[in-house]
Amino acid sequence: MKREVTIKKLVRDILETYPECRNDYKKLIWKVWDQLGFVNQYDNSISFESFMKAPQPESIRRPAQQEFRSDSLLGENKIQPARRVKESRQQLAKEKGVSFIQGKAQYQFNPLSQMYEQI
Repeated sequence: MKREVTIKKLVRDILETYPECRNDYKKLIWKVWDQLGFVNQYDNSISFESFMKAPQPESIRRPAQQEFRSDSLLGENKIQPARRVKESRQQLAKEKGVSFIQGKAQYQFNPLSQMYEQI
């Protein structure tokens, strides 16, 4: 009797085994797809059919975020990302709306008008 591996368990195992996946969600997503057999081993690519069957990137990122949070709350700190990555993620979480700099003028998204406005 073969047991199914859940995405959450697989993400936890990958984060413990491959430290480079802690700092980059793209690497984590690719590693999960690779472990589940959606990546072609000969040329390290993914076909359209495999991509459509593979788990959504967001369904991989969320369990990773939960694992980072629970690991930190338990005080284990075994699978935490690098400090600079963690700080940049926290900064993005604190921001209200989306802002960017284009040339010298700074713009911020106004949710009421649904447009970017110069600050």
